[in-house]
Order: sequence, then structure tokens, then C-alpha cells
Amino acid sequence: MPFPDRWPQWQRLTTRTGKHQAASSFNTTKPQTICCRHLDTSHIKAYASYLARIGVQGVYIIGTTGEGYSLSLAEKLSLVEAWRTALDALPADRRLVAVVNVSSTVVTEAVTLAARVEELGFDGVALLPPIYYVAPSKDHLVEYISDIQSRGAPNTPLLYYHIPSFTGELKCKYQGV
Repeated sequence: MPFPDRWPQWQRLTTRTGKHQAASSFNTTKPQTICCRHLDTSHIKAYASYLARIGVQGVYIIGTTGEGYSLSLAEKLSLVEAWRTALDALPADRRLVAVVNVSSTVVTEAVTLAARVEELGFDGVALLPPIYYVAPSKDHLVEYISDIQSRGAPNTPLLYYHIPSFTGELKCKYQGV
């Protein structure tokens, strides 16, 4: 069994169906402080294989657990590269759909990451609305999303991550968007 020291933690995060898993790529076995962490991608290949073996059908990389905003662009790129390698090693009949969250407080970094995600052939990019400077209007929000997709991943489907109660996003009805 791979990485047995982390296995109990992952099993606690499994839902009753046994089909959903969550894990962080931060190495918790090394001493850390808030300013000193180590991104550990060495377990991703085994983890992807495990997910495929138990019947999970997709992964949301740099997803909803929040550490994406704590990663540098270089760390995000490293994580995406490791996942691409891991996904490519899976048998064709166990292929996982893979969407990468490219959200960043720096638009140019979101564009750079989205471009790399598209170049590597991921199934989709995900994007949250601006989290610090809230879009003042629907038009500003649409421009923000369009800019990142058109400059970063124009040929890759985009999943807009819309949860206004968590993101502080503009509270209005988006008609025709």
C-alpha cells in the first residue's frame, strides 16, 4: 500500500460511496512554519493510480481546499506537470478527467498557468472570480473571465467557479451570460 503514513488521513476524507478523495500536496512530515513549506509532488502518480483504481472519474487540481492561493506560480506549474505525468501513466480504460483551477490574485499568473494547462492537454480550466477586488459590475466580471480564457486557454473548456456566498462576488443576476 503506497504512502501508509498518510492513508488514514485520506480514508477519513472519503465519502460514504468511497468515490471521493482529497489530499494536499504539502509534505506534512517535514518541519514547517507558515513561511517555510515544501511542495511534495512525489506521491501524485501513486495517488492518481489509486483514484482510478477505486473508480473516481475525475480530479480537480489546485482545487477547492484553498492552498492554491498559497502557492507560487512556479509551484503551481510544478504541480500541474506532476499531475500530467501521473495522468499520462494511467491505462486508457482508467483515464481521469482533469480540470485545473488557474485562479490567482495576479491575472498574468492565471493567464500563464491557463496557457500551460492548455498546452499540456488538460480537459478544462477552472476560475474563481477576483477574490480581493470584487468586480463592480457584471461587465467587469465577464471581462475578467474572458481576458484570462482568451489569453490563456482559448481552446480549453472553462469552468467558472460561482459560489457568491464564499467569494464575495457581485450580488446580481447575470442574465444572458
